[in-house]
Amino acid sequence: MNNLCVFVLAGGNGSRFKNIFYDHKVLVNIIDRPLIKYTVESLNELNINNMNIVCNEENVDCLQSLLGNKINYYIQKKYLGTGGCFKDLISIIKEIKEDNILILNGDTPIYENQILLDLYNKHIEEHNDITFVCFKYNEDNTYGKVIKVFGKYKIFDDTKLKSNIVNAGIYIIKKKEIISNIDKIKPFKNGEYCITSFVNDCNFIIQYLRFV
Repeated sequence: MNNLCVFVLAGGNGSRFKNIFYDHKVLVNIIDRPLIKYTVESLNELNINNMNIVCNEENVDCLQSLLGNKINYYIQKKYLGTGGCFKDLISIIKEIKEDNILILNGDTPIYENQILLDLYNKHIEEHNDITFVCFKYNEDNTYGKVIKVFGKYKIFDDTKLKSNIVNAGIYIIKKKEIISNIDKIKPFKNGEYCITSFVNDCNFIIQYLRFV
């Protein structure tokens, strides 16, 4: 997977997940290691050469000590959501040599590497601009609902919508499409930008990878 660059998003302050030991959920121990280490270890098994972590001023030292210096670390200065961090990093993204960027959250639950391999293969084989992972969840939930509207997949945060296919928060996007469309993503009412805006607001060739 030499033509793939990875950004792991770990820069938020985790305000909905406060712990008596840590302020940052990616550093909370799950069984025997911090949550983010599961994600990074899975990525290491895929032999991805260009790995980047978006962090903040409070957790950057802990993350560097935990994960080592073979990873690039970028500090998110303003907490303007997942899309906001890519607005801040657009000059860095322009210099990346890889054509495709894998984006996932540092607190993503444990998953099999085959999911990422299938996602990458589907993205390349179908010449998509963006490909993302979904999963099936039958109970009421607050995940983004994936619904096809006039032939285009969209992600809705409306909890009243009925759909058991929900967004897993794992995306591959062509680098050139991020650069071309970064100014098109729209802020939410709270002023934050979300990576899902790439799915909803840009005229991409989109496919999603569904796991049931």
